[in-house]
Amino acid sequence: ALRLGLTPTLTWSPGGLGPGATLALSGTWMFGERWGAGVFGTVPVLRGAVERPAGRATLAVTVVGAAVRYQPWGRGQRWTPSLDLGVAAALLRSRGEVTSALLQGEDVSAWTAAAQLQLGQAFTLGDLVRLRADATVGLLLAPALLRFAGEEVATWGRPFFSVGVGADLGWTLRM
Repeated sequence: ALRLGLTPTLTWSPGGLGPGATLALSGTWMFGERWGAGVFGTVPVLRGAVERPAGRATLAVTVVGAAVRYQPWGRGQRWTPSLDLGVAAALLRSRGEVTSALLQGEDVSAWTAAAQLQLGQAFTLGDLVRLRADATVGLLLAPALLRFAGEEVATWGRPFFSVGVGADLGWTLRM
């Protein structure tokens, strides 16, 4: 069975940066009754932000990765819990805006690796469509560090969390 998903998510990480929002896209091939593999990605919709008297910094996180899925109840159930273990490449893009004419804002981009664990619950609405809720926890290999005038004001990614409710479409392919 092939499933394609679309889920709006709320993302956050302890470290002083406000929450952000992404649109998560996924594709999963269930090659067995309980096991599958897939790809996933996120597109930033709303950047997390931190504000200080010296200015404001925002962070957008884009993720592209692959995961292994385990569904303990198997396929074809009305309620389908899942556990995904994944690895990813994460693009971190920060933007600095300053309030002083003596300072200069800076835009910085960097790639890092991530590992994540996702718990999901899907509810079958019909032959093709399922409603699903997902909760994710992960770690960035190198977290984002946001600085104002050399002083660290926020970090992101050790750990990070996301929650979302969305839908997926599925097809059983006959070979």
